[in-house]
Amino acid sequence: MVTKAENYRERHYRVQIYLRRIIMKFMKKRKIRRIASLFMAVLMVAALMPGSITNTKADDKTAESGVVVDAGTWENNERITTWDFSKYSGSSSLTLAEGDEVGRIKVAAGTAYVKTKGAGLSAQKTKDAVIAVPVDPTATSATLTLKFSSNNNNRYVYVGDKSGENAVICLNTAGREELPNAVNINGDKEATVTVSSAAFEDGYILLTPDTLASGDSGEMKIKNLTLVESKDNGDRTWNFRKGSELMGSNGKLIQETTGEVNGLVIDATTGKFDSTRSDWAQFNTGAVVKIPVKGSCEITIGSYKEKQATIEGTEVSTTEFKYQYSGAAGYVELVATADGYLGSIDVKHIAEPEANVENFTFVMDEHAVDGVVKTGEYKFGDSTLTLGGQTVGGVITQYTVKPDKKVTINGVEHDAYTSGKRHADANNIPNLPGEGDGCLATFTPAAKGMMTVYYNSTSFLRVHTFNADGTKEGFVDSETGLTSYSFKVVPGKTYVMSTTGKTNNMFYAGYSYIADEKITVPVTVNNIDATIGSGLKLSLVDDQLGGDAISLSTTTKSLKLLKGHTYRVSSNDGGVKPLVGDSQTFTVTGDAVTITLNNVPDVELTGKIVGTDSSNVTKLVFTNNTSGTVNEATITGDSYKVSVKPGEYTTSVETKDGSTTYDRASVKAGVDNVNDVYVEKDDPASKRDYSYTRVPSLATAGSIAVENGKPHTVARADSSLTIPVKGKAKVAISTYYAFNFTVNGEKYDSTETDKGYTSVGTTSKTDTFEIVVEGDAVVNFGATTYITGISVVPMTEFKSEINVPGDYDTLNEASDAILGMQNRPEGEAGRVTINLTSDVFEQVVMAAPYVTLKGNGHTISWYYGVGTKYYSIDPATGLYNKTLAMDRYSSEEGNGSLWGGVFIVRGNNFVAENTTFLNTYNYYLTEAEKTDIAGSNLSVDRLAEGADVSDYKFKERSNAFYIEADNIEVFNCSILSSQDTLGRNGSANYGYHAYFNGCTIGGNVDYICGEFAAVFDNCKLQWKTYKNDENNNAKIGYIVAPKTSPYVFRNCEVTTDGAHGDAAVLGKYGRTWGANSNASFIECETNGYIDSEGWTEMSNGEKASAIFNEYNNTNKGEAFVTTGCTNSTLDAVVNYIDLENVSAVDTVLGTWKPVHYKEVISKDDGSSKDDVADGGETGKDNNVNGTTESTSETVKTGDTAPIALYVVLILCALAGIVFVSKKRRISVK
Repeated sequence: MVTKAENYRERHYRVQIYLRRIIMKFMKKRKIRRIASLFMAVLMVAALMPGSITNTKADDKTAESGVVVDAGTWENNERITTWDFSKYSGSSSLTLAEGDEVGRIKVAAGTAYVKTKGAGLSAQKTKDAVIAVPVDPTATSATLTLKFSSNNNNRYVYVGDKSGENAVICLNTAGREELPNAVNINGDKEATVTVSSAAFEDGYILLTPDTLASGDSGEMKIKNLTLVESKDNGDRTWNFRKGSELMGSNGKLIQETTGEVNGLVIDATTGKFDSTRSDWAQFNTGAVVKIPVKGSCEITIGSYKEKQATIEGTEVSTTEFKYQYSGAAGYVELVATADGYLGSIDVKHIAEPEANVENFTFVMDEHAVDGVVKTGEYKFGDSTLTLGGQTVGGVITQYTVKPDKKVTINGVEHDAYTSGKRHADANNIPNLPGEGDGCLATFTPAAKGMMTVYYNSTSFLRVHTFNADGTKEGFVDSETGLTSYSFKVVPGKTYVMSTTGKTNNMFYAGYSYIADEKITVPVTVNNIDATIGSGLKLSLVDDQLGGDAISLSTTTKSLKLLKGHTYRVSSNDGGVKPLVGDSQTFTVTGDAVTITLNNVPDVELTGKIVGTDSSNVTKLVFTNNTSGTVNEATITGDSYKVSVKPGEYTTSVETKDGSTTYDRASVKAGVDNVNDVYVEKDDPASKRDYSYTRVPSLATAGSIAVENGKPHTVARADSSLTIPVKGKAKVAISTYYAFNFTVNGEKYDSTETDKGYTSVGTTSKTDTFEIVVEGDAVVNFGATTYITGISVVPMTEFKSEINVPGDYDTLNEASDAILGMQNRPEGEAGRVTINLTSDVFEQVVMAAPYVTLKGNGHTISWYYGVGTKYYSIDPATGLYNKTLAMDRYSSEEGNGSLWGGVFIVRGNNFVAENTTFLNTYNYYLTEAEKTDIAGSNLSVDRLAEGADVSDYKFKERSNAFYIEADNIEVFNCSILSSQDTLGRNGSANYGYHAYFNGCTIGGNVDYICGEFAAVFDNCKLQWKTYKNDENNNAKIGYIVAPKTSPYVFRNCEVTTDGAHGDAAVLGKYGRTWGANSNASFIECETNGYIDSEGWTEMSNGEKASAIFNEYNNTNKGEAFVTTGCTNSTLDAVVNYIDLENVSAVDTVLGTWKPVHYKEVISKDDGSSKDDVADGGETGKDNNVNGTTESTSETVKTGDTAPIALYVVLILCALAGIVFVSKKRRISVK
């Protein structure tokens, strides 16, 4: 086959022969003929040269396309050009190859089409098409109006490059969280977007189609396009003199209101602005004219008299007053100080000086003197990096070295540094911080570019963005466990790099800034030994910033890339490995890049078929998720094997009984690939949970699919699914962000704003819709819906008492059954008691309200901890998911908002008695956890040979009892972990109340924490101890980290678990967690385990607003008050002591009186501090985990005491009041 290049060389050779002949004859011809011959020769050369203006090129298909172009001319700094693609009259689509043009609009990449029947210019993602619209490079902005011949809910179009900074048109009628800058098409299938010159690419604006749905073509069909180019530098003149078009009948009277006059914003709520006059606009006292500017400029104010107004506080002292404004784009305020008249306002912008841009790498080690780096400003050209510290006693702390915290920068290992505690509002810093506002850094860039932070942390970096006027734009987070994080920066904004409220463990090693410089990089793609299919796609992604992929092919000759950035090259075919040298990444220097395509040999995937008898499986298939290649496995007994290319696979089975699998497999080169396939059968009469990954496996119609990389299934408009149900069941569908669907005709629509939905426009909350059905539930979708899960709970008859195990195998099944009970009475009358008949190993969500759990001395345990990744965690819920556990494909950190909770209470009015709640994460490694661990963000390896997870270095947040409901009562229980044992995450105050009586609560750091109000009576606050060895593992932290709702501890005792001796055990009552932290310890025995300071703060400056009360506490029987308490008087805690007219029931628990609640009475009435609330013997520890047995009879929920007992209690209370008034001593019984 003759190539295009060979054809060109042949034409070029023939031209040379022809020219020689002409030149030989030239000297023999007469002058006129000589000139004519020479002219013909030149025309011949021009005609055969590629791109010649005299050549009607093969790639200029304007005539064939039928496009109608109306090219405008520049008028008043504006030019309008229109294209109509609906006139094409061909019988089949006109194909446009890369480089082809229609009416000067070019196909910049891939293949496009002009479609029949007036459908217009078509570009598809699957064809890698990019459309280039010509634009004058000297224009300052361009506005495009595109009319489409169809819209599609899946699709969108980038206008400009694909950085996300430029406009995006969404081909639907609903906004998307994924596309925050989206402009949606209107009812006429038309959208208008404006882009600045930053979106221009070599004289073009690129239009790139894309889609949110896998397998979708991502096609856009442009019927008409209007381009308005503008050359607007912001210079404006407003003329308010006679004859002006702004005066008289065209003018405006604005008084006691606000308005707008040709771009001027008028605030005349006080005063008056009147341009309806024939001459001079009236401008009366108090009126404000806001003048729009695009930056530094000279503003001339023409007025009838001087000294009748101020501009930005400066008096307008002459009738032609010139004011020099220096600053960012915005508005400049002209305020009338007397009744007067305006004649004109003239704005002339001043060219900003070119920024002094300097790339830099700032390594802390290189600036350290004796291990200290100074806080303050560091200038690099016009960019400013500021290192901040903590203010202590009026002095800003400096950065000090942490030799054990290492970070690699450009291949060299360096130390990391810290300057103390984080910012007081580190979770969401509201204002631009100063140098002394905490350990953080700020950066203001001189030009658009990339900032990289190098750090050591078990947590993540949070980057806050502030505008030039100081307003907050938002923040982004890095992933957990990184040692560097890169992000985009633009001039005019300031970026704050900090940790969050999650931890103070953030140590900084350095910073790097590279200004954007896009250069053309020559590219060669060489196939070494790969088998290349027609569907091969190669792509580049910025390895530091991420973002959209840059497509390339085997014929790509050059790419425009950012200098100094590192890119990763990849292939959609697992059998083809693209490399630059011996790596899949390369850094752009300007040198040519050669990409080689290398064959990846097949690898063997093996495993067992589990969950069903292997004879039930007749066919097992693995389908490649990118190439679509189908590979059938060979089944032998209960085992299988199959040869596949490395890549990601979806598994499917054919079975005799209709069972299915939700298995996925990740196949890698160079390792043993073993993947068991779990086959299961759905029972329509059983309780079922469909995670988002399983939802598409239901019977569906239309577009319903898991969105790649997101924890949800997307159901598009006009799709449907059927949930199989046998008998009567409660169906619950959980969604977020946007939803519109019916379940058997019952409608749920996120646009109905009066329904109180909490998840609309966000993915941080979910709405769950429950409906009782009999038989299958049919769900029809009216618009795009984001589904996070579906559950089916069969309806059962009401029972007031059930056993677990017994009536149900698990507590989750019991909770679901209670939720599904028919004819269950409301409130206390419908209370159900669960009797625990043995220990339970499961993560429990107690969602049913009015439940009493009688543990009978048994233990509920689980193992999730923050920082460790588990296969079994559903990323949409943060909870255990059996399908994901068996799949062992994806993983999620034991975190979310639950801190890996063991027992999560979501049903109000829950009571627990005689139960141990244990998170094993910092006690021992269970066999279940060993097989579930998929990875870690931590510096320690829980699976390492000989690892002792009870050692201090393995300590992490691992909740045992999570509060997510109101009126929770816990009696005679043990709640045990290490950090964040009991409580809840987040700053939202939902008004939750809890009561703990006679409990052992154990941990080491913040082991009671979060936003809920609670009373703790007669509890043991047990330090979890660690070995006192060479690693200084005997570290003790804080009992509480309260927020604004009060924690009240009465007659409690600080103890230890005794596991490693008590000699080194010395901690604090607590520390702040945000502003206004609130906790009180009353009549508590510390046993020498609380230090003299007693209290501290988590973030800089929080303690100033804290309420940390202590009253009548003791240390081994002696009076004890710490230096850190805010108040130690009776007045500070009187509202928490039960006296005649005051009770903690009212002041703490919101008038809710728990079943096991007993009022405070006098200590000298003969009772003992060791008495439990019900007057029985103190529970005794029966194992090292602190499980407590009680010999007292459990008070049944709803029981009432005899009247005689009340009389006795009243008399005792009266006697106690008299006694307290004399001795001012109290205790809890």
